[in-house]
Amino acid sequence: MHSDSTPNRTTSRQSPIIWTAILLIAAAARLYHLQTPSLWFDEGWSAHAASQPSLQAAAAADATNPPLYYTVLHAAARGFGTSELALRWVSALFGLLIIPLSYRLTRRLFDTQLGQRAGVYAGLLAATTPLLWWASQEARMYTLLAVLVLVAATAWHTLIKRPSRGAWLALWL
Repeated sequence: MHSDSTPNRTTSRQSPIIWTAILLIAAAARLYHLQTPSLWFDEGWSAHAASQPSLQAAAAADATNPPLYYTVLHAAARGFGTSELALRWVSALFGLLIIPLSYRLTRRLFDTQLGQRAGVYAGLLAATTPLLWWASQEARMYTLLAVLVLVAATAWHTLIKRPSRGAWLALWL
């Protein structure tokens, strides 16, 4: 028998299997027909930014949106092209990154054994939320925004608990 303060060995052995299953299901949902619909109007702005001749031109391609997504998309387009699939896979990768970041933030919010379980539920929710599936299949900055919010929230929580240079750096970046 184990107490609430000691980790459950069965749970820790099952954890890689659970996370592998969650990430495979999430990847399948995000990548399914990723290239099928043609680009729509807003995605056209992303395609325009990705096809610019330089990173600086890509960052300045659309003054209504922050430049980070366009610079990342431009760099990816240099290696993979500007097809629907090539443009959307960046958002799909950021969409998959949301899952472990959700787990990490939730686990930190709960310092007890409950944190492990709550983290898994948060990751599962991030993996199966239809809005995040949709955002992961758009050549737009929505999933990058979610990643940045999760990183900032985790850094903020860390700063509240025990300030560190790494947490400050993550928050300022």
